Amino acid sequence: MRIKRLYTEPHTIDPIEFHEGVNIIVGERDETSVKNNGVGKSMCIEFLNFALLKKKSESRVSKIPPQSLKPDTFICVDFKLHGIDYTIKRSVVDAEHPRVISDGKAIDFSKSLNQKAV
Repeated sequence: MRIKRLYTEPHTIDPIEFHEGVNIIVGERDETSVKNNGVGKSMCIEFLNFALLKKKSESRVSKIPPQSLKPDTFICVDFKLHGIDYTIKRSVVDAEHPRVISDGKAIDFSKSLNQKAV
């Protein structure tokens, strides 16, 4: 599996593009601080884990205040697996029903592993 991009719908975070090979997530300093802490490195990993189906109850994403991340915002990951492009979209409010998109077709999943093409 090769992760290609992490983003939200609607746009809440700046999309993160991943490239072939090793990708390193580093913090950037800004004019408000000389530290590299609190810039989102760990939350980037949390967003990836959540989109890739980490249990909602174990995810820090579900603890983000709704004024910072609306619960119906989709956390999305584009990836390639065995030469096929996929997108997973998952929201906190409907975490048990992730949507997987490939080749223009979307499938909604439920906790009981039932699936429904949309």
